Amino acid sequence: MQFDAHLPKPHARIERGASAVEYALLAAGIAAVIVVILVVLGGEVFGLFDETCDELSKTRPGSADCTP
Repeated sequence: MQFDAHLPKPHARIERGASAVEYALLAAGIAAVIVVILVVLGGEVFGLFDETCDELSKTRPGSADCTP
């Protein structure tokens, strides 16, 4: 007869902690990728918005304020 049948297994707690760490590392990795993409493409995206704003200003004067 086992008396410890109702007690949680010690390795179950360790596995939950390990999966929490894995999720934290995954989230940190995704955040790092987003930051790198924004840094690399940030100037190009700003340029596209600036060009679009300039075109809007030409077609409809006074409709767009292109100051950053």
